[in-house]
Amino acid sequence: MILHHTPLLDIRDLCVQLTSRKGTTFIVDHVSFTLNASETLGLVGESGSGKSMTALALMGLIDTPNLHISGSIFFKGQDLLTLPEKTLRSLRGKEIAMIFQDPMTAFTPVYTIGWQIDEQIRTHEKLTRKQARARTLELLSDMGVPDPIRTADRYPHQLSGGLKQRAMIAMALSCRPSLLIADEPTTALDVTVQAQILELMVKLRDSYGSSIVFITHDMGVVAETCDTTLVLYSGRVAEYSTTATLFADPQHPYSQALLTSIPPMNGPRPARLPTISGMPPTPFTRPAGCAFAPRCPRVQNTCTIKPPPLVSIAPQHNVACLQPWVCSDD
Repeated sequence: MILHHTPLLDIRDLCVQLTSRKGTTFIVDHVSFTLNASETLGLVGESGSGKSMTALALMGLIDTPNLHISGSIFFKGQDLLTLPEKTLRSLRGKEIAMIFQDPMTAFTPVYTIGWQIDEQIRTHEKLTRKQARARTLELLSDMGVPDPIRTADRYPHQLSGGLKQRAMIAMALSCRPSLLIADEPTTALDVTVQAQILELMVKLRDSYGSSIVFITHDMGVVAETCDTTLVLYSGRVAEYSTTATLFADPQHPYSQALLTSIPPMNGPRPARLPTISGMPPTPFTRPAGCAFAPRCPRVQNTCTIKPPPLVSIAPQHNVACLQPWVCSDD
């Protein structure tokens, strides 16, 4: 685990355990990381790796009876998992906010965009309707929304994907939260709008001093926006390091595979990009040893016996691989 001085967020051995007719298994399996103020951490991995479930646990939005959360989530020194629901509700939106993956389903369709942002502001701050609306319009303007007054009076279905995403970011930042969780905020947007959204988030992080947990499967986005990166595979941490270290010297074969799947920025372009063979396991089909072993080109017999522990191989560089030196091309 990467250690910082007085981190804003300190997650230790977070587990989300699922119980069903098939038995009991871990959706999120002992995930740990820290995040300092004004920093951005990238949570990366394929679909089903546990990224969004980690974020929902952090927000306290998991209330399904067959899901059990354990471990600790320290935010500003408080363990969120021990707080009553009323206290958590007061933190959501004000101290911790989330940009959901699909703004169309995150917004309530029967209320205008402006009304929904106004409501969040007035829920957490003692402002009049007029004052709340003034802040809403200011936020929409800061997000680069053209004609904020007209946009605020529109319903979600009347806006394009890019405008809905900007409105979602405006709502998330309406109370200037200390922690912003962005769950693939650029999904389904064209590359021009993606670039604008990413630039906007970096600018707002610098302006408001918020920390960001950026959930994505796009390693290019990680390289552009994140200070540290946590690679998840089948609910477990595969590698955790500074982003610069991860891109310069990835030690886990899964991290290497993700990076080689990106088109090169310079040099000759390959006729076909490398792919990762096979499919990620489901929580109930996870192998006994390393979860990546069935797809790993460098698998050894020891990899199939037990899950590898997450160990430090260098300052601020942790990897869950039984032979991390084997995973390097050096």
